Amino acid sequence: MGRVKPRKLKSEDQRESSIAQALKGLQSGCYPSIRKAADINGISYSTLQRRFHGRQDRVAAHEAQQLVTAAEERAIVRWIYRLELAGFPPRIEHVREAVMILRDNPEDLDKVIGKNWITRFLNRHPDLVAKFSSAFDKKRIKASDPKILIDHFRKLGGVIRKFDIPEDMWFNID
Repeated sequence: MGRVKPRKLKSEDQRESSIAQALKGLQSGCYPSIRKAADINGISYSTLQRRFHGRQDRVAAHEAQQLVTAAEERAIVRWIYRLELAGFPPRIEHVREAVMILRDNPEDLDKVIGKNWITRFLNRHPDLVAKFSSAFDKKRIKASDPKILIDHFRKLGGVIRKFDIPEDMWFNID
């Protein structure tokens, strides 16, 4: 058996595009063999061989088992981005409600969102993790207490007077 070449780890999208490119090259005759196509595109020979013989990718093969389709999931992701652009950080409860609205079909009423669905959804879309409101936002809300703000500006006024900072360098706080 030959030496096993180290392969670079790729994201799921990069991996799928490499597989699609290799399959396209195989069908057009650019590559003399499946092994050569796999080596050039940096993917596993066995994966490419299975795909060449008709096996689906993991996401497509299990789509029927998922709570929402890939198109519905993309719609949820777009909705989350729109919420963020409007200045409303999405909450996990809102996403759950959106999924229930999408699943409002009589034949799907027995399907409910499992306790790990949100975690898996965020694993599939890691760029969304930072968009959800978190404990940091709660701390920010607590820090905007009027008593704390008034105390802060009183102390700031004292520092301005103590060090005789000119007015053009500070805001009018009274």
